Amino acid sequence: MKLVQLILIVLLITSGSVFAQKGMQGQKIPGRKYTKRPPAAVADLSWQGSYYGVTNCANCDGIDMELTLKKGNKYVFSTKAANTKEPAYIQKGRFVWDGDIVFLEKALLEMPYMFKVEAFQVKAIFDIFGELKGADWEGYTLIMPHIIRVE
Repeated sequence: MKLVQLILIVLLITSGSVFAQKGMQGQKIPGRKYTKRPPAAVADLSWQGSYYGVTNCANCDGIDMELTLKKGNKYVFSTKAANTKEPAYIQKGRFVWDGDIVFLEKALLEMPYMFKVEAFQVKAIFDIFGELKGADWEGYTLIMPHIIRVE
């Protein structure tokens, strides 16, 4: 567990501006409108379920992430350094909607705590100096494992 935390801290320090989120990490961003229901465009998607992916990591093979969004605005968020025997760090809580973005309330500050919901996938979103970024970054997408993409 301590190794995973150390890796996450080193990742944040070495990743520079990618993870240079506001000091209010894990708290709602002032001026944004949060709701308990998704907007109509997202409500039509099958957004409830589990999303999985290995996100980028500066000093390791990646971070295994699994995010489960449940009815009643509940979430389970699991993170673990890839290819290690360390146990996963599991967080549970509630989320709110900010448009098509879910905000994980009381999530671990060092990890993404906002995810843009799209068809069969979510993308990690970061608050960098007051701007939400990450929706178009590679290496920060979690997908529903049972969905096969054909392009």
